[in-house]
Amino acid sequence: IGGCNWRNIVDCPSYDGGVEEVDVGGVEVGEVEVGGGGASSIINSIINNGDYDNDDDEIETSGTGSGINIGNINFGNNDNDNNNGNDNNGNDNNSNNIGNEDPDNLDNISTKTDIITLAKEESILLCKGQWSALLPLESTGCQYYVSCLNNEVAYIQNCADGLLFDIAINGCNWAGAVDCVTMSPTRVPTTEEPTEWPTPGPTGRPTKRPSQFPTKRPTNKPSVELSPPAPVPRPTPPPTPQTARPTPKATTGAPPPDLFEWLHNHRRQLNQEVFRSYTKEGTGYRSYWFQYQDFYGALRLMSGVGDENQRGSNRGAGGQGGGSNREGTHGRRSNEGPDRNLQGGSGFGAGSGAGFITGQGTGGISGESITGLDKHLFYTGNDDPSHWEYGLVNIAAFLSHAMTESITHDACDEFHWERNSDADASTTEEQKGGSDQHYAVSNACGQDGQNYQEFQCGEGEEFMQCAVDRNLILQATTSAVYPNAPPPLSCRPRSTGESYTGYWDVVQGSTMALFPYENTYGRTDVEGCCYWGRGAIHSKGVCNIGKLNYYLGKKAQDEGRKSRYPTTDFCAFPEAICAAPESREMRWVTSMFEWTERVQSYDDMEGWNYMRKLKEFVDFGMVDFEFLEATSGILAKGCHDPPCAGSGTKVNGGYGTGTVHLAEERVKNFQTILIALEAGGEEALLRALIKYFTDRQDVMNGDVLQSQTPQGQMYPSYRYQLPDFLSAMTFISETGVGGRKFYTGEPRVPEGVRYGIVNAVMFLAQAYKEAIQYDACDENNWQLVNDRFPISNSCGQLGMSYQDQHCREDEAYMECPVKKDMEQVALTSAPWFQAPGPFKCGPRTKFPTTGFWDYDAGRENNGDAYANAQG
Repeated sequence: IGGCNWRNIVDCPSYDGGVEEVDVGGVEVGEVEVGGGGASSIINSIINNGDYDNDDDEIETSGTGSGINIGNINFGNNDNDNNNGNDNNGNDNNSNNIGNEDPDNLDNISTKTDIITLAKEESILLCKGQWSALLPLESTGCQYYVSCLNNEVAYIQNCADGLLFDIAINGCNWAGAVDCVTMSPTRVPTTEEPTEWPTPGPTGRPTKRPSQFPTKRPTNKPSVELSPPAPVPRPTPPPTPQTARPTPKATTGAPPPDLFEWLHNHRRQLNQEVFRSYTKEGTGYRSYWFQYQDFYGALRLMSGVGDENQRGSNRGAGGQGGGSNREGTHGRRSNEGPDRNLQGGSGFGAGSGAGFITGQGTGGISGESITGLDKHLFYTGNDDPSHWEYGLVNIAAFLSHAMTESITHDACDEFHWERNSDADASTTEEQKGGSDQHYAVSNACGQDGQNYQEFQCGEGEEFMQCAVDRNLILQATTSAVYPNAPPPLSCRPRSTGESYTGYWDVVQGSTMALFPYENTYGRTDVEGCCYWGRGAIHSKGVCNIGKLNYYLGKKAQDEGRKSRYPTTDFCAFPEAICAAPESREMRWVTSMFEWTERVQSYDDMEGWNYMRKLKEFVDFGMVDFEFLEATSGILAKGCHDPPCAGSGTKVNGGYGTGTVHLAEERVKNFQTILIALEAGGEEALLRALIKYFTDRQDVMNGDVLQSQTPQGQMYPSYRYQLPDFLSAMTFISETGVGGRKFYTGEPRVPEGVRYGIVNAVMFLAQAYKEAIQYDACDENNWQLVNDRFPISNSCGQLGMSYQDQHCREDEAYMECPVKKDMEQVALTSAPWFQAPGPFKCGPRTKFPTTGFWDYDAGRENNGDAYANAQG
């Protein structure tokens, strides 16, 4: 493809043979941004901000002498010293320093002590006899490649993180699809003054992805195909105008990616874009409370995959002290209650409550959820390996809410965010010249017009909810952090000394309790108000917290059912989510459980089903973000289109009323995560593009694909029809020709398909002008020269000579040779009465003189020579 591609579809060859000493002086290598190469705005932001973490790939070098510069590594002019240091040492004219390369990024380079020789000699060796070629550098494990032009090194470039140069497609590809085999230099095809140039065939992608080329392909440097590409199945034809559903993804021979490996390979992007908190001033930092490794482990557990290192482990049941590990045993079935026929399990050790016990419990090895119920498996596409992308988007949707609720603020507990809730009191204070930053102490009872202790479970599930304990005294573990910020939420019973609660004054930095101050629900106390949000998505209310206890906590253990946290009574101590020894796991597991219980299982029985909408969102190109807006409604309000039916300000604690808090931010976070995870890409863009035109088939058939009779009547084009257009666009977008593909949009930009739509519409505008309106496949004879149509217009119109329109010099080998003895007659021509006949060509021996078309007679007049505009 003449550029960087995904690592697992790149075939990176090796070279062996003699290497002669060549002094190349200074070769300027293309500037490379480490780990991204220009494709990923996520990677670029990491480089630009200079914000590196311990597990990030980091390369910093500087140099004063001239030399070969590969990426951000500078190799000096002379070979006097080769210093492989751990520090980012500057390079002078007498030394070659390789800085602290992370082995995750340059593992095949940093171990080479002769990397300077590699850059100077291997590149020169490969470019010998190469007029124009892109060749991988075997000593770098195909991570770098050289562009040869006129037998010399034009530039050296690296593939993006996770990619290798693939000789099969002449570009960067997924590492897993690249066979970096040894190839002798004698096997590298020379390209100097070729007698026969290979015809570039369509170069399809052997794998289901990638999303886009990580680096821009050279536009002014030619490339040759070093080996024929592997045969690729023809993509499934696009949908016909009779259906609005997009084409199913074409199946290739390569297996779908492993979702957890995909996540792990994108951990740096996730750490930089998702697991990141911000101060009130907007300064970003790595979140303390929500870290990637904790999320990753909880996801494996909740999806039934099990812990990566200790599969089959179960949480210890004892508090302090050691204890022996017991083999997990299954309990009896219980018939109590409508939802109690659960498979029990008691595989719990007696060791530390914070540690993992390596017993023989199921632990998710067999794909079992931590409750034993399939509905509590976090969906990762586990119903079919090819559905991994559905699972990836489900994860992105979950994380978008976690970012909004907790991660951005680095707060495990819900915190005061709603201010000036008591309109009467605020007016009075403003009249007195007081502060307008008042936070009701009773926000602990509920914000956004809600009362959490009244969030009742639905019919048949009442037995799961927590009974409100009005004597409970709790304080949140986390709160907003900035000068004079409100204190943590807290609950306590009323007392004679405190019959009402006031507000927190940010300006004063203290609680003011001169008079009762209401929250938006009207509460002026905090009695029984201990059920505020906690965990990644801030699970709140007596129903949600009660279900945690019923399925994951002490109640499950007491009733002989499988329990992840058998000693934790979430109803008696909901703050365990943020304060227990197991909190690092618990704050993720409890939120993922709520996601499976309330979001994944959502079906309004009137046509809106979460799992179906999730798959439609992916299938239709991930551009309709009403899906995430609906998901926000389900999570925050209990229905996909709030306000919910039957809700009221004093019904069920106000649950289901109003609009979703920070709805736009949730969508933006969702878009950010999709980009960080490289979800969608070119495949999704193509599906969205196909859907766009299929949904508008009436417009396409009625306004665009219309031809015109000589009398001005419009009719559906015979030669240009929507199914053929969509089929061609699918082929040229997925497989391409000669490494070039139809542009379908920007995979790393939210709603990037819009760019592809404009590109397609611009193409159609030209096609309509040239061909569709005439229903003609061949060019018509349309240019008049002195009121006549020259027969030689077939040689060119508008003063052009088509047989003299040459390719640029670096593509000259692609030209068709002009064959003067060729004979051709066009299939189509202008349809009006006595219009010029179809174009033709033939040798002078057959047509010694060409004249003009006599439209009065309706035939050619070749009595005298008649020149076209070119002469």
